[in-house]
Amino acid sequence: MFYEVMFYEVIFYEIIFCEVIFCEIIFYDIIFYEVIFYEIIFYEVMFYEVMFYEVIFYEIIFYEVIFYEIIFYEVIFYEVILYDIIFYEIMFCEIIFYEIIFFEVIFFEVIFYEIMFYEIIFYEVIFYEVIFYEIIFNEVIFYEVIFCETILYEVIFYEVIFYEIIFCEIIFYEIIFCEIIFYEIIFFEVIFFEVMFYEIMFYEVIFYEIIFYEIMFY
Repeated sequence: MFYEVMFYEVIFYEIIFCEVIFCEIIFYDIIFYEVIFYEIIFYEVMFYEVMFYEVIFYEIIFYEVIFYEIIFYEVIFYEVILYDIIFYEIMFCEIIFYEIIFFEVIFFEVIFYEIMFYEIIFYEVIFYEVIFYEIIFNEVIFYEVIFCETILYEVIFYEVIFYEIIFCEIIFYEIIFCEIIFYEIIFFEVIFFEVMFYEIMFYEVIFYEIIFYEIMFY
């Protein structure tokens, strides 16, 4: 589970987003694999019915807490990415990020590319060797590899989200993953179904004290 393989040392590192992103590799052999990103991934509606929907991002985090009243709301997910692309119609569309967060802001004018995932987190940590390494966060790539031909359909992370956006100066940096939600609310008790970035990733590792917090966003 995330808790044994958190995003820090496993997930984004030796995982994934490589062949079909969340499909066959997602978060190493944890949850996204069989439940969320596996059969649905950002493509057909995974987060929708599984993860973000009945779990957390839906009623708790991204919706009313994190991305909503915090950051992704006004800046990141608010007017951008997941809006006209993928998350929009599938995942976050009928769920949460649709009307609130990913809806009109976040990924649109920000970008994991130059700041966040680029030099920090996903760059040397994780998507490093597989996906985000040669494509995404290294030079802006969710686009040719990961989300482009894989998950988020063919539009999302490809030309919008991670390409010309960034959680660097806005979201993940001072709010969300830093001291806000992913920590106590979202990934903590609910989020990714029964796996939870809670114990490993977002809680004690990545988004909280390691990656998004000290490295990336910080």
